[in-house]
Amino acid sequence: MISRLMQNGMEREAVDMFREMILAGFTMDQFTFGSVLTAYGSLLALGEGKQIHAYVIRTDNKDNVFVGSALVDMYSKCKSIKSAETVFKRMTQKNVVSWTAMLVVMARMGSVKKL
Repeated sequence: MISRLMQNGMEREAVDMFREMILAGFTMDQFTFGSVLTAYGSLLALGEGKQIHAYVIRTDNKDNVFVGSALVDMYSKCKSIKSAETVFKRMTQKNVVSWTAMLVVMARMGSVKKL
């Protein structure tokens, strides 16, 4: 549901749906976190994105490569480059998506350095 809202450019509605799901007691998975983090990145909502990051940690999803990549992307879009870099460095698994997200961060910084 959240993904469908995102696909239709309805980021705020996606975030509202996420909040309703939490209040209703739903368990979130990597796909839900990925979608809502993308929404917060699109909305440039760093504060809310940080809250979701804390929720990711509390629900023991921090080691999921999909969620980690979404966090890097969200922080990058919100121009919190240090946070994006920190998340990337702490990821226990990396794939082409996470590396691409980090390359975008580095391009936004205008520099390339050894990771």
